[in-house]
Amino acid sequence: MGDPGCELYRRVFETAPFGVLFFAYGICIEANPEALRLLGGTRAQLIGHRLEGAQADESVALASFKERVRTALAAGEDQCVWELRSAGERLRCLLHLRPGDGAQHHELVVTLHAFPLADAAPILQAPRVRELPPVGGMYGAGSRVEAEDPASAYRDPLTRLPTRLAMIEHLRARHSAGDEGRCAALMLFDVDHFKDINDSWGHDLGDRLLAKIAAVLHRHWVVGGPPGSFLARQAGDEFLLFVPDLADSLTEAAVKARALADALRKQLATPVFLEGTEFALTASIGIALLGDAGRDAELALQYADTAMYEAKRKGRNGCAFFDRGIAAKAQRQVALNTRLRKAVDNQEFALYVQPLVGVADNRLAGGEVLLRWINCDRVTSMPAEFVPLLETSGLIVEVGHWVIRTACEVLRGYLDAGLWRHDMQLHINVSRRQFRDPRLLDVIRHSLQSYAIEPGAIAFEITESLAMEDIEDTIATMRAIKALGARFAIDDFGVGHSSLSVLRRLPFDWLKIDREFVRHLHRDADARGIVEAMLAVARQYGLKVTAEGVEEGAALELLRRLGCDSYQGALYSMPVPVDRFERILSGADAA
Repeated sequence: MGDPGCELYRRVFETAPFGVLFFAYGICIEANPEALRLLGGTRAQLIGHRLEGAQADESVALASFKERVRTALAAGEDQCVWELRSAGERLRCLLHLRPGDGAQHHELVVTLHAFPLADAAPILQAPRVRELPPVGGMYGAGSRVEAEDPASAYRDPLTRLPTRLAMIEHLRARHSAGDEGRCAALMLFDVDHFKDINDSWGHDLGDRLLAKIAAVLHRHWVVGGPPGSFLARQAGDEFLLFVPDLADSLTEAAVKARALADALRKQLATPVFLEGTEFALTASIGIALLGDAGRDAELALQYADTAMYEAKRKGRNGCAFFDRGIAAKAQRQVALNTRLRKAVDNQEFALYVQPLVGVADNRLAGGEVLLRWINCDRVTSMPAEFVPLLETSGLIVEVGHWVIRTACEVLRGYLDAGLWRHDMQLHINVSRRQFRDPRLLDVIRHSLQSYAIEPGAIAFEITESLAMEDIEDTIATMRAIKALGARFAIDDFGVGHSSLSVLRRLPFDWLKIDREFVRHLHRDADARGIVEAMLAVARQYGLKVTAEGVEEGAALELLRRLGCDSYQGALYSMPVPVDRFERILSGADAA
């Protein structure tokens, strides 16, 4: 059953002896029967049409009404008298106007009280809509309008743009009015890496930057953009843009929508200055094309949202169109994400170790801890299949901390069994989000202390790309961890864009050459030249070097001649479970 209060108000609204009209952002979204009778218009002529717009088929009374309301609003009036002729009768009307935001008319309630012209002047204390109880569902299913400020749900207080709810109502109003003709586009765009701005400069500056962005967008896309464009703030750093009447076909509409998205990204890339700082922004844009088959407003927003995340997945600063394939992929990702959360709770993750082997003597020098997911069907999943989802969901922090604690526990077992030499090291990978987590230092310290591990036995691996992000913060975190006695290795060296000066500033102990340069080392002169240069750089800065992905004896022999310290790869052993690695350490199991 519906809300009894809502139903009662609906009956009062429908049977009221005075006209009531609701406008949101200049668009009529509701009018009761008495308003339609007095204005001589139909619902199709009112609902979904702008207050300032004109229609060829609208009644004289309706045109006069719109003009009188515009004049009153421009003069700052909240009530005025207006004369009209309705059903052959001359009437004097008292209009009560309650705008939500002055010139923008974000929300406007107009009550229309008509009196025969022969009567005395109307009493100016006629009942006002604002005295009626709050309306639930008047503006759409599930919405609730507060009695004091009905416009609050439709106007974002920070940017003064319409809200997500206002966009939904706008789409519904157009659909209700039968405005489905040509193809339209709904775009949802998210400002890339805006969290970094909030974290670095504070939320106050971030809010002011959003307000400035909103003002620029409103000027370009509402005031100066395609006719009928509707801009809204969804939440946070996400905005919505609806552009109607793009083309007759979806194919042509897609071309035009992409051009608009490119223009939008170019506009955001124009530097914005705030407090002496220049901000050049990028955006990920999802586009849902809406044809003439009908428009479910909330479903349209869902489609645009799905497409936006696809644009982010592709690397940000781009756009993506919604299609069924993307939706199916997104659904699979959601299901996998849910499954991963259960995996964390059910302790379905396991550690594998890949041996680290001395090049000169082919003797074990340690190992690298690697994460595996063993699901309920005993199927082992590789990191490339699930780590990106752990990253995006934030679960990587919890899982990463578990890896550190468990690795220390495993190492303690090797030490107690007398299998681990003092000159061996256990390497542990640290993800981007985990490295930036403020709890990381405490997790490391507590894990080392709990299992009585000498810090020098542990080396944390971070990628070259991670090291390059916010380099001052990277240095500070590395120094704090190295103060405990632990060491650091730079992983996948050579695939990023770091400079030698950066390598010099960062307190690394170890350099790991990416497998792409090692795989063809013995048969490719260019690859050999690159590896030789990396080894020379490492010696210059006093770093030990590990070559990854060694699969052939010829490559190992060349690394030996070049003076590489250690290697990993299938030539010695693939990653193995921790109990198998224990047998390798003891000599009971051949690598």
